[in-house]
Amino acid sequence: MLSGVDISSYQSAIPAGQGFVVLKATEGITINDSRFAAWWKSLDGKLRGAYHFAHPSNDPVIEADHFLSVVAGRLLPGDVLVLDHETRGPSPPHDASWARLWLQRVEAKTGIRPIVYTFLSFAQEGRCAGLGGYPLWIADPSRPAGRPRVPGPWKTWALHQYSETGGIDRDVFNGDAAAWRALGQPQQQEEDMPFAGQIPAGKGEQVNVSFPKGFPKAAGFVYDNSLELADVIKAEPQAEIRYAFHHASGSWQTGTVKVGSADGGKDHSPKQVVSLTNASDVDYASFTRLDDGTRPVGWDMS
Repeated sequence: MLSGVDISSYQSAIPAGQGFVVLKATEGITINDSRFAAWWKSLDGKLRGAYHFAHPSNDPVIEADHFLSVVAGRLLPGDVLVLDHETRGPSPPHDASWARLWLQRVEAKTGIRPIVYTFLSFAQEGRCAGLGGYPLWIADPSRPAGRPRVPGPWKTWALHQYSETGGIDRDVFNGDAAAWRALGQPQQQEEDMPFAGQIPAGKGEQVNVSFPKGFPKAAGFVYDNSLELADVIKAEPQAEIRYAFHHASGSWQTGTVKVGSADGGKDHSPKQVVSLTNASDVDYASFTRLDDGTRPVGWDMS
């Protein structure tokens, strides 16, 4: 294992003799760490990483682009990127979806698969659901260095923040220098990236999804249509979903769609399809539940 630290402008200097250093670069949509640029330059040729402190109440793509505007032009092969995912937003499904879109955006723009920094109770609440494909940096100061507890959805860890000594967070990396640099290399993009999921029940629940620009031509929304649920779905009130498709040009296609039959459901759950305008320019979408129904709504892109 390698030993290192993570620091921000709250510290006055980079501690000497570290195997690696991770620096705070940005926070939210407007904050840049005042020491990042100079400290980053001083670490050229060394094992280093940059992190973004997330605020899930903001738009995840705007936060991702803010982070990229600061770090992208400074990256060298082997530099790692990190999402500091520890601030609670509206709900666990929202926070998990928010993080997935931020991570997808950064990976799509850099080719580097970011690391997720979080802590045990935050992950155990479901706020990291679906993030198991990203390396885990776990804050678990109650455990000895290199022996952290690993929350789901992960099965192993990459970094362990095990203590704060002298006002500085201390960490270990589960590998050697070559393994660190491998995390900072562009990854081959997944061909089987999912383009379907569920919008949770409950007013205000939101799902964000990113995809290769130009892939989807339409979005579909439907209640679970399985036979064993047919009678239940017949009695389910209509669900109302607000959709917002973002174009790389900066414009949006927005609207609402109602899912389910208004008459109680002879068809019990017809699929509602929304065609995308200027589909070749769409790069991400947001789906928000406007009704307070009790059943999730499925979505898919095609």
